[in-house]
Amino acid sequence: MTGRHTYQHPLACGFTLFEFMITVALAAVLTITGIPALSAFVQNQRISAEINLIIAHLHLARTVAISKSASVVMCKSDSQADCVVQAPLGSDWSGGWILFIDTNDNGARDAAEPLLRIRPALNGNLRIWFNQTGRIRYRPTGQARSGRFTVCDRRGPQFARSVILYWTGRPRTVRESGGRFARACASLLPAT
Repeated sequence: MTGRHTYQHPLACGFTLFEFMITVALAAVLTITGIPALSAFVQNQRISAEINLIIAHLHLARTVAISKSASVVMCKSDSQADCVVQAPLGSDWSGGWILFIDTNDNGARDAAEPLLRIRPALNGNLRIWFNQTGRIRYRPTGQARSGRFTVCDRRGPQFARSVILYWTGRPRTVRESGGRFARACASLLPAT
């Protein structure tokens, strides 16, 4: 055999420069197309998490009201200790809220009334708008006045989601798609 034989070291395997450049270009294209989708995913998850927290607190309030046969109040609270007095119809709940057993049925939290949950103020770009006054009272029957919480972010009203509270005290979620409640929520956000 008179051929040319080249010796190849057993550890001398790898990529050529051309293969490396193709891999880097492909990674760049995937990163550029993936980042906006990931950003939208994170923003949607933040809204979903806040919606789920509102629903969990409404379910807790209803459950405690029925099981303890007492009034339970969920109210807007900037201090996380007391309800905001005279909250207007249709108000921003982004400053937080509290959930407590209202033993004397006055709609305000007194020092002896136990707190069930505290939701501190939101940080970030989310806003929560409630279309009723600054409180929801669950009666011992589990019923409450109807209302609608809308959660939105800087992307605009078309991405907002709402929790609708029926008079039976049961909540459900709905996508807003830019309706009047979503526009009201989006109006709370600072102009960009």
